[in-house]
This record gives sequence, C-alpha cells and structure tokens, in this order.
Amino acid sequence: AAKATGKGAAASSGGGPTGTPLPDKKLLLFILDRLQKKDTYGVYSDPVDPEELPDYHELIEHPMDFSTIREKLLSDKYTILEQFENDVFLLTSNAMSYNSEDTVYYRQ
Repeated sequence: AAKATGKGAAASSGGGPTGTPLPDKKLLLFILDRLQKKDTYGVYSDPVDPEELPDYHELIEHPMDFSTIREKLLSDKYTILEQFENDVFLLTSNAMSYNSEDTVYYRQ
C-alpha cells in the first residue's frame, strides 16, 4: 500500500499542468515583442493604474498587461504554451470588455 501511495504522490507532484511544451523562450519573447509593437500607444505595456481608471478593477476580474506577461516568461512561471497564450488572450479580451467598440483601445 505504501508503494502505491508513493507512486501516486510522485505522479501528481511531478506533473503540473499538461499541454503543449513551451517553445524556446527567445521565440516567445520575439512573439511578445511583435504583439507589443501593435500597441502603438503603449496602453497595455504596464498594469492599469487604479487612479487613472478607478472602475477598471471593479469591471475586470483578472487584469493582464505586457510587462506582467514578460515578467512571468522571464521568471519561468509558464510551464506550457497554453499558459502564455491564455495571458495574451486575457489581455485582449480585457481590452475589448472594458473599452467600447468605437475606441482605438478596442480596435487595437
């Protein structure tokens, strides 16, 4: 019984999320740089300042920005590609949720 328990514990502790193995970090940084260049005004470069947009954190449950994604990438917080993708999608969906369709922030 102890052997089976040890086996199960080892399997669960060594796992973590399953998905697509993370590509080379340099490639992901290159992709991130290309995406960030599309943010012409730099509005998604850093976390939203609650003093500038007091209602943002009430409306957006999980804020995301390019500097946070870059920091997570550089500090090895992403273990699979889907985690990186999810944060990029989160950034864009937050932007589209918070901003109206007729703004440059939505279209960008």
